[in-house]
Amino acid sequence: MGNTKKAIFLDMKDNVATLIADAETGDVITLCDKKDEVCGTAVAKEPIPFAHKIALKGIVKDKPVVKGGVTIGLASVDIAPGDYVHAHNLLSIEGLRGVAPKENGGVK
Repeated sequence: MGNTKKAIFLDMKDNVATLIADAETGDVITLCDKKDEVCGTAVAKEPIPFAHKIALKGIVKDKPVVKGGVTIGLASVDIAPGDYVHAHNLLSIEGLRGVAPKENGGVK
């Protein structure tokens, strides 16, 4: 098992959290809300750099990726819990203007 690291999420609807330190494969990530209360853990399935996102749960291809309660894009592939979420598996909302469902916080 790896080292313990920390990530924060801002909204209970979030399916990703932002790391506040680099994480290596196998690191246990302590998940904290915006009040810095511990809400759970995740295990990094691959190296994830500081300030980048880790998946909190599985995200099916073409489904919203939610950060801060807002859809930031769509999964371009199936994303597993603990995966690194970035440009390689996320279609940014900037490229999807008018496509993301408004009820998920996206732009319509």
